[in-house]
Amino acid sequence: MRGYLDGLAWTLDPTNYDAAMALLLERMPAIKPRVAPAVMAKLLDPATGLTPGGAIDEAGMRTVLELRSRYARPEKTLDSVERYVDLARYAEVTGTSTS
Repeated sequence: MRGYLDGLAWTLDPTNYDAAMALLLERMPAIKPRVAPAVMAKLLDPATGLTPGGAIDEAGMRTVLELRSRYARPEKTLDSVERYVDLARYAEVTGTSTS
C-alpha cells in the first residue's frame, strides 16, 4: 500500500507530468500519443481523477450503497460503509486515525 501511495503522489506531482505521460504510453500501448494529453488531464482532474493520498470518499461510498440498495435486484439493504471498507491498514500506513 505504501508503494501505491508513493506512486500516486509521484503521478500527481506536476513536476513528473512528462515522465508520467511517457510511462503511460510505454505501459499502455493502446493509448495513442495524440490522446495521451487528454488521458492525463482526466487522471489529474481534481474533481474526477486520481485521489490525492488514495483516500476513500465516504460520502461517495454512502451514495453507492444507497443506489445499490434502491436499484439492485434482488433487493438488499446495504447500510454501513464500515461494513465494506476497513481503513485500519490505510491508517497504519499513513499514520492517520480511522475514526
